[in-house]
Parts: sequence; structure tokens; C-alpha cells
Amino acid sequence: MADKGKRILLIEDEDFIRDLYKRQLDAAGLKTDAYGSGKEGLSVLTHHAYDLVLLDIMLPDGNGIEICQQL
Repeated sequence: MADKGKRILLIEDEDFIRDLYKRQLDAAGLKTDAYGSGKEGLSVLTHHAYDLVLLDIMLPDGNGIEICQQL
């Protein structure tokens, strides 16, 4: 069973994949915030701390590797 206090940030531009991951992670008892762009995901990092970031490599507003470097 997952630790209820763990927070995950999911950045994925494909709606179907993002919803699938979020649904499964939430069902496992994790708190998951999901965003469709790197800009949205990075902006939320100024307000919340996350235990894990799941990041797509190909995003409409940037390369996931570049976003990872900004983290």
C-alpha cells in the first residue's frame, strides 16, 4: 500500500495517457497532480513540493529533458 502523504507531479501532454496514469496512481493511494504542459507543471512547483516528478520527453512547449534540467 502506498504512503498517503506522497505527492507526484505528472507532466504529460497526451490526455489519454495522463488520465490513465493519474487514475492508477490515485487508486494506489498517491496524491497526483497532472498537467498537460511543461509550463503548467513548472509553475506549480513554486507552490508545492513533490516526492516524484513523472515527465514526458516530448511536450508541446518544450523538451522534457530541458524541463528536467530546470528542476
